[in-house]
Amino acid sequence: MDFQKYLECNFKYEEPIFAEELKQKLNANPNTIRQYLKKATDSGVIVRYALKNGIYYKPNPNALFRSSLNLYDVIKKKYLFDQNTNRIGYITGLSFANELRLTTQNALAYEIVTNRETMRSRKVLYGKNTVFLKKPRFRVNNANYKLLQVFDLVSNFELYCDVTMEESMEKILDYLKDVKISKGRIKKMLIFLSRERSVIYLQE
Repeated sequence: MDFQKYLECNFKYEEPIFAEELKQKLNANPNTIRQYLKKATDSGVIVRYALKNGIYYKPNPNALFRSSLNLYDVIKKKYLFDQNTNRIGYITGLSFANELRLTTQNALAYEIVTNRETMRSRKVLYGKNTVFLKKPRFRVNNANYKLLQVFDLVSNFELYCDVTMEESMEKILDYLKDVKISKGRIKKMLIFLSRERSVIYLQE
């Protein structure tokens, strides 16, 4: 098998390449994959990701500065989407509150809820960067991830947000504008959550 050709045809520059992913796609044993990866690394076709074993990427020869791999891209591919680009997870906590501009606090770590996690909560290190993984209460999919994301935020609103629920409502509703539930129903759910801090059942 021409492994280097396979890498060239199936992965973009600076896209995370997981050893485990290659083992599944090529239906090869771990020793064979390790040999392929070592040869490709030695020849400079791919580069080892410095922050975590088992992750590689193709360096961009046209990069203005030294080609590298972004941690968010690793998280996105490993925890947020499956191989068919279906949603399997979402970012929560301070990072999400920052995205909605509901806080001025800076997140010191990523908090991720993902179908790929089986434990209630677990810490994973990528070099000096911390990623907290959480098992979802309900299985995450394309249709429900935004609602789950918002409900997690509202359930811990005082912990993450610097503004009141009333001040944040417009931004939250704007984030949910493409969700196929009426604004009125969403608003009622958010108000209920903010008062009761309880979990609402979501139909998948």
